[in-house]
Amino acid sequence: MLRAVRFAASGHADRLREIDACELSAATRVGCTAAQHAALEGYANCLRVLHELGAAATLFAADNNGRTPAHAAAINGHADCLRVLHELGAAATLCAAANDGRTPAQHAALEGHANCLRVLHELGA
Repeated sequence: MLRAVRFAASGHADRLREIDACELSAATRVGCTAAQHAALEGYANCLRVLHELGAAATLFAADNNGRTPAHAAAINGHADCLRVLHELGAAATLCAAANDGRTPAQHAALEGHANCLRVLHELGA
């Protein structure tokens, strides 16, 4: 597993600062980035650090299933990550459909994450 992915998935924003921008932006063989793992686990601070260190494009990046970090955050109920993604310029991904046709709001609804649905509505997604 890539160091950036491992650090982001475990919330080690400080360790992300030790990695160069190319590795921060790298994806796994299934297309997952450090940003997706940070959003999946609810580490909004890691999303901010990735953006700050030049890996802003990963906030928009979709994996091989067409899921973005916004999808990952919505699936696991991390409304704070959705707010941070919006704040950092990834607003368009909040309403993007994955390959299965589902948007972050649809994933949040399927998983019963009313908090994410409220935030997505507030943000215009």
